[in-house]
Amino acid sequence: MDLVLVVEQLNVVQEPVALQIGTDFADGRGVAECMRQDGEHCRSMASHGGAAYWGCRLARKQHAGAANRGCSWVADKCRMRLRQGNWWWTGLFGLHGNWHLSGKQGENNLLLTMHDLVHDLARSIMEDEVLDASTQCNVGGRNCRYALLADSSKPLKSFLTYPEKNLKNLVQLDLSGILSSSERSDVTKSILDSISTLSSLEHLDLSRNIHLDNIPDSMCSLRKLHTLDLSDCENLRGLPKNMGCMDNLKFLIMKNCSNLDMTTLPSNNCLIPLPNFVVHAKDGDQSCNLILLEDVNPQELEISHLENVPSIEDAWRIQLREKSSMVKLTLDWTRETKGFLQDMELLRELVPPSSLNEFLLQGYNGVSFPTWLMDIEIYLPNLVSVTLKGMFQCSSLPPLCQLPNLEKLTLEEIPSLRKIDRSFCSYNMKAFNKLKELTISKMENLEEWSTTYSCDEGIADQFMFPNLEYLTISGCGKLRVGPSPPRVKEFWDITDSDGVLQQWSEMPTHAVCPTSSALVNGLSVSSCTVPLHKWKLLHHLPGLTKLIITDCNDLSSSPRITRALGSLELVILGLLSELPCWLEELTSLQILDLRCMDIQGLPEWLGHCLSLKDLRITNCVSILCFPESIQQLISLEQLWVDGCPELVKWCLKEENKIKIGHIAEVRLI
Repeated sequence: MDLVLVVEQLNVVQEPVALQIGTDFADGRGVAECMRQDGEHCRSMASHGGAAYWGCRLARKQHAGAANRGCSWVADKCRMRLRQGNWWWTGLFGLHGNWHLSGKQGENNLLLTMHDLVHDLARSIMEDEVLDASTQCNVGGRNCRYALLADSSKPLKSFLTYPEKNLKNLVQLDLSGILSSSERSDVTKSILDSISTLSSLEHLDLSRNIHLDNIPDSMCSLRKLHTLDLSDCENLRGLPKNMGCMDNLKFLIMKNCSNLDMTTLPSNNCLIPLPNFVVHAKDGDQSCNLILLEDVNPQELEISHLENVPSIEDAWRIQLREKSSMVKLTLDWTRETKGFLQDMELLRELVPPSSLNEFLLQGYNGVSFPTWLMDIEIYLPNLVSVTLKGMFQCSSLPPLCQLPNLEKLTLEEIPSLRKIDRSFCSYNMKAFNKLKELTISKMENLEEWSTTYSCDEGIADQFMFPNLEYLTISGCGKLRVGPSPPRVKEFWDITDSDGVLQQWSEMPTHAVCPTSSALVNGLSVSSCTVPLHKWKLLHHLPGLTKLIITDCNDLSSSPRITRALGSLELVILGLLSELPCWLEELTSLQILDLRCMDIQGLPEWLGHCLSLKDLRITNCVSILCFPESIQQLISLEQLWVDGCPELVKWCLKEENKIKIGHIAEVRLI
């Protein structure tokens, strides 16, 4: 894999720009004429254009950007905010036809074809500041600020220990996804220690190094470091104790660092951790660090501990609404913590930008909502995903039905909300037309969900969420759904919500909506205390092909319920103490997956499941052997045994290999 060291301070960017190197020439003018006219313009671009121009300088000839790491550097890194530098992109693209743009509007890439001589000119202008250590050429100077190290035949550390005179002025280093799992921890530490010698480094990208678990203290010697990107370092545990002494460190990007101990964050009043920004008061509780976000325009932002904001002025100063690059925002108050301001008063000032696609509001303790939420279709018309969570005082919700593009909605821990009825749709015929995923979780006092509504008298009832594909209902013990099951096209997950399973009649009624759940493919039921023969919902799911049952007490069936399960093709059972005997009556069953089952053995009637093609057994340590009837499963094509040591031993015995010899693929792990 090629390694690219990217140098030069870059602005935060939104849309990638891909550079395609080639020999195309847009017009018919002579090369010499173009170069004469463009030379001084190129030099101007060199001084103002920064990274994009030097991306051209580093890129190699006659390679498409997508196929070459040296060129794809530009796609990854040369991104600018329009208000801070797009003018020189326009100037660079206007070089008398030496540059050719292509790409459709709305796409995320812009392809640029550059004449070879423009490429050579860029190299000549910056010959002393660019190091190219690829196998094709070996150009470098003493004042290196940009580096292309693309010789994958050499170990990574050899680049970092390149003659010091060449790399002492290195400004930006991109090692995203470079530190592999094959590297020993001491080798990784040695590499990072080598980086700490690059005293001019301002931007360091260590993102996507999923095996990186710590940052050595030696990194704190990078006193000029301005930005440290640790995104997607999933196994990173902590940060160096002395990181707070890095006075120039302003941006610490920690997206998807799920195992990071947040208590190790440096106590630097000027540091901006992104996207997870934690508000803390300072100066005797008269101000807070929220104002650090004033000049920041990230794509994603999570502001937590909002109870620590002491004044409305701090919230107003950051001008959240003007951050046009933002597509994902979380506003989070700490539960059961009294703040300086009323939640409603503060939320009124935190108006998100209209560019927002995903919005999460958590811990809000107001009774009502500000204007921008009540007129949400005007302020946030592009929302695709909304999550409302931990709002303990709200007995009603904003008019989310007004959002024309909403595809995903999550409602969690809103204990004062007791019903979701027709008013939730504002009697709008087009309400929630694009909603695909709905999650209702931990709504302990929610009692009613009216799945249909009518806009006017005499007009047939409509489904509240007509195009749902995935529905999750969890921790809603009092919930009753009606008058018919919701229309769900793909999968329905029910956890610890017994009423949703047993409230129905045994005979499905088509009086209201005859196609209510005919399209449901899968159902998952977890933590249910009601016996299976009382799951009357199953009578209303005639097209069910997948059933997952986990941690349920009683799977005793009835003839009517068993008939309702007749179309099942896949059954997954987990955390159960018995294997239900109705499985042998499922004539369409093709896949049986047993997980963490506390059973002593498999029954002989398993051999009656003649349609079975795939049998998977995982972490069922009590199962010692297969029954003799396994030889009757002549349609069985795959057997998978994982985490069942005794059963694996049984399969490996010579006398038992004959019993499973008819199975085409046997995997023992």
